[in-house]
Amino acid sequence: QEGLRRFSQLRARLEALWQNLLTARGPEIDTKEPLIPLIESLGDLTLIPPMTPLFEILKKELIALDEPDPIKRALNAAEWCIRHFMIPQAYALMREAIITGLCRAGGYDPFDEKIREEFIGGILYILAQKLPREQWKAELKSSAQEVEHFMNKGGSALEELAKAFDPLRRYRNDLLHAGWKRERTSAKSLVVNANTHHQELVSAFENLGHFREDSSRRALVVISHELTSDQAEELRSIWLVKEIVFLPEELARMWENLPPEAESVEEAVEPILKWLLQKSYLGDLVVVQGEHGATLKVALFAYSIGLVPIYATTKRVLQETRLPDGSVRQERIFKHVRFRKYFC
Repeated sequence: QEGLRRFSQLRARLEALWQNLLTARGPEIDTKEPLIPLIESLGDLTLIPPMTPLFEILKKELIALDEPDPIKRALNAAEWCIRHFMIPQAYALMREAIITGLCRAGGYDPFDEKIREEFIGGILYILAQKLPREQWKAELKSSAQEVEHFMNKGGSALEELAKAFDPLRRYRNDLLHAGWKRERTSAKSLVVNANTHHQELVSAFENLGHFREDSSRRALVVISHELTSDQAEELRSIWLVKEIVFLPEELARMWENLPPEAESVEEAVEPILKWLLQKSYLGDLVVVQGEHGATLKVALFAYSIGLVPIYATTKRVLQETRLPDGSVRQERIFKHVRFRKYFC
């Protein structure tokens, strides 16, 4: 009975995998459960030794699709499709794997079509074509600081990825229209070039490793006091922060001693804005509280470059202590409640 149950489970999961590859279902491949452990568990059953060679073939065929990293798994799925002459599926999986990977690296929702096509796709097109800002589309011009922040973080590795990615734009449209275009690509070119494009994309995406690894969320702290233990714990457990980064000593002193007589805080705050630009990554948190005008300037700047400015809320707790002489001492303690986003 146990053997039949496992066989039934393997059959169902192989059928689902085949259907997802055949129809290029990226999210399903992205969340696919590993198959190798299930196959190995069947190999332990003594009643089916003649099937051992078949299990070995299955494991060899499927090992690349059990890759833990979901983006590498999607690229491996594209390579699997190429080997099995599923060329349209291969091109679709290649293109969408790269866009999904960049969405995640930037802290964006990979299901947001506008982010995928207009923002990520737009940045790759800008880099591949080396377009000056005046030739950018309106939606990218309106978020120019965020775009430039993304491109600066990716550096030359992102430029190389954009070059490798650019031909897929033409192939995608060609395949979607079944070749009904005046400047269509021949079937032979689509088949012969698929493996070359795949290798170039995999290599370029691997070179972008520093950019993707930096996507672990940080909290950059711009306040004039230490975080409490409750605040640090909330950042890690609720906001999923991996690293808390404090202002350097010199900038911390500057933040504590902003000149009250100055007409504007712009000049005084500029070094802190530069520090944020250098140290942050898209989607990072900025914990900022202090002098009202300076705080507003930092929060607005953080928001404009794709960061998430937040502030702490507190509640006042009255604590009474009875003293030996019979009197009562009252203390008002401000206790951390939660962090809250600015501008929401």
